[in-house]
Amino acid sequence: MRARAFATAVIFLSASVLHAPAPAFAQDKSVPGLKVPPGFVVTQFADHTLANDIYCMTVDPKGRIVVSGRGYIKVLVDDDGDGKADRAIDFADSPKDGAMGLFWEKDTLYVTGDGGLRRFVDKDGDGKADGPSELIRAIKTGGEHTAHAIKRGPDGWLYVLCGDHAGIDKSYATLPTSPIKDPIGGCVIRFSPDFKNSEIVAHGFRNAYGMDFDRDGNLFTFDSDNERCLGLPWYEPTRFYHVIEGRFYGWLAPQHATFWRMPPYFMDVMPPVCYMGRGSPTGVVHYNNGHFPEKYHDGLFLLDWTFGRIYFAWLTMKGS
Repeated sequence: MRARAFATAVIFLSASVLHAPAPAFAQDKSVPGLKVPPGFVVTQFADHTLANDIYCMTVDPKGRIVVSGRGYIKVLVDDDGDGKADRAIDFADSPKDGAMGLFWEKDTLYVTGDGGLRRFVDKDGDGKADGPSELIRAIKTGGEHTAHAIKRGPDGWLYVLCGDHAGIDKSYATLPTSPIKDPIGGCVIRFSPDFKNSEIVAHGFRNAYGMDFDRDGNLFTFDSDNERCLGLPWYEPTRFYHVIEGRFYGWLAPQHATFWRMPPYFMDVMPPVCYMGRGSPTGVVHYNNGHFPEKYHDGLFLLDWTFGRIYFAWLTMKGS
């Protein structure tokens, strides 16, 4: 895969360019401080009075926005349909350390928090959990480099993205078919539909926070740089990756090194689709809707927390 990427929306800073001419940006007067391409308008859906210090976001089966933070999960409700939340339903008062991954499927909300992959159930659909969460598998959570995003894969397995401090080891490869047996650094792991087994899909990431599948079943993520090594010969900026089963992505901590990573020109390291410069990657979303202009269809939005940027990447096949 190869990609052309540029900033499609900018928070607090002007546009940054990667591999393509930057579009013209205009100040959005509806939300001060934001700049967006012509034709786009930003609406503030909810502020800190409804949900403060948000860690993660998803959508429930009714199309409502669900957010998490330290000690809460809330459903944001737009009662009058004006595109702004009017109230928040307190779904749960946990995870206490704040869910950094949310995935809602039918009557079940999967989260990463309070020491593992967990699930809440809302059988009556009232927007409130029917009881405490159930622990599916213990994983380190609550830290910047622990367990993060959750996605259902095209194979029916549940995928979890983990940073290099999540404690993923060979015990998560419970089947002989696991693409990785003894992982290094951050990983993508997956759980069988019955949760009786798990496999390690790929490893060698530092601290990717978000991931998503495209309509062809390809998995993509956005991994962090090593800011401590800025200016040193082995520094690599943030990287947009195509996640392929059984591949190693270069990061060696904590098993073999503190900060050095194997460079992408090593034969056993999977190179990135493209480099994204300095930053702190957060969300990754494949766009499979039809409301945005056609050029955005089937691409991926990549979010950067450090500089408040939203990038967009177009993908075209290159070889296999």
